[in-house]
Amino acid sequence: LRKLYHSVSSTVGALESIGRPITRGEDLFVHLTVELLDSRSRRDWEHAVGSSAEPPTYTELLEFLKRRMHTLESLQPAKVEAKPSTPGTSSSKQTRALHARKQDGNRGRCSLCHSDHYILRCDAYQAKTAKERKKHVEAANLCLNCLGRHPVDDCSSQKRCTACRVPHHTTLHDACRMSEVVTSHIAQKPPEAPLAVLLATARVADRFDILHSARALIDQGSESSLIAESLAQRLRLPRSSASVSIFGVGGVQTGRSRSLVTVSI
Repeated sequence: LRKLYHSVSSTVGALESIGRPITRGEDLFVHLTVELLDSRSRRDWEHAVGSSAEPPTYTELLEFLKRRMHTLESLQPAKVEAKPSTPGTSSSKQTRALHARKQDGNRGRCSLCHSDHYILRCDAYQAKTAKERKKHVEAANLCLNCLGRHPVDDCSSQKRCTACRVPHHTTLHDACRMSEVVTSHIAQKPPEAPLAVLLATARVADRFDILHSARALIDQGSESSLIAESLAQRLRLPRSSASVSIFGVGGVQTGRSRSLVTVSI
């Protein structure tokens, strides 16, 4: 029942955080959730809303689930051995008893405002930016995936972010995505080139066999070399259309050629 409660509240909270509240489909949502209850809980639900002429709301369902969880968690089955009543009894009988146990005061309490609700239902949490939410989740040692009170490595929830399907909560998507982009940018940034490089001067012949002085760097391991647009125009070289990607150090694309020319050096 607790798993159903957290699944329902986290789904609704995630939809609200991306501007898709369940207002229009609230009746259907409540009906489908009630269908997932066990027979005893469903009977108690029907008894709770039976006197009302209006359709039950999502808020009423959530409050019912909380009350039902507290009731079930307050009762824990235990086995008590009874002494044999007569000497001739071959084995002792076992009886079942119910005893109350003390509730964990912190379980189910919001780690932000310390009220008795799940953190996803906290107005203070919803008012924060994604970066501020992530900072609080990490400071409170909550799970980044389901916001539960356990490490993310121990999370058994199969739910993922509805925006990118990565194992972090939807309300933390922007902050987690920002961290991934920064990390990716740092990893892919190529080494910075020197501000100025002096190349050897070569004599390049144009289509009329007139020689021009130009700085040239010939890559003997490449099938083709690069030439500046200004030099190609100065040499008045005939060109043909070509679109070739240009990659620099580290395999990072730095540009794309627009045409192809042939020169003699």
